[in-house]
Amino acid sequence: MPVRPIIPTTRRQRVTNYGDAQRVTGPSLATLFHWSAEQSWQIVLYVQCEEIVIPAPAVGTADFRPFVRISWGHGASSNETDVDVTYRQRIPLVCSTLHVQCFIASLPLAQPDGTTVDAQVPASSSARFRSFMGEGIDGVPLFPTQWVTQMGTNAGQIRSGQTRLAGFRAFLPAATASPRFLLLLDQAAAPANGQVPVDGFPLIEPPNQSSPPGLPLGQTRGFVQGLAWAVSSTPFVVTLDPAAEAFVCAELMQ
Repeated sequence: MPVRPIIPTTRRQRVTNYGDAQRVTGPSLATLFHWSAEQSWQIVLYVQCEEIVIPAPAVGTADFRPFVRISWGHGASSNETDVDVTYRQRIPLVCSTLHVQCFIASLPLAQPDGTTVDAQVPASSSARFRSFMGEGIDGVPLFPTQWVTQMGTNAGQIRSGQTRLAGFRAFLPAATASPRFLLLLDQAAAPANGQVPVDGFPLIEPPNQSSPPGLPLGQTRGFVQGLAWAVSSTPFVVTLDPAAEAFVCAELMQ
């Protein structure tokens, strides 16, 4: 009589992750990867831009950013959207098909006179992307961040290269005769007079401090060239206040 095991044997199974690396040049659109399954699954898509290079003469003619075009769906239906992946993005999805393409986007750039400038993506520009997806949800409640503090000056550079800003606080230790503004710029050097910001907030009196609420998860702001700041006496262009000695603290996504 054959002996039957009480405890059945087990079989190790491995779930394959899908992904690839890709380089694009100019206004071209390249496929990162395509995935499909018989049934719909919870998945997480991760995309990181390793490098983006914009020719110096084109910087400031438009807001050039690394983007991915995501098409996902189930059965005969699908959705499509373009997502800014400056630095890195984590995108949870539920689907049975997923197609990811990468490209460099040209977005309008606001000007102090209320107009915008826009330009085609230069042919000599390039960007390198890395992406993968895995079945399941990673359970990350918060993204890891790094805090950077600077003080005793009226302008500075927080980080050069791509970064995502999660929060920013600033104050002036003494009152000023007129309002002052904390301006943020997308560049890899400390701001100079006449440069145009991409974001900012007033330093309110008294006592000349601002503590804006932290941005919710997933609502970080991307900076391509770098993150710089300045205390300005005007809101739409940088007009440095030589007497301002600010305390600033930035929360950056890692």
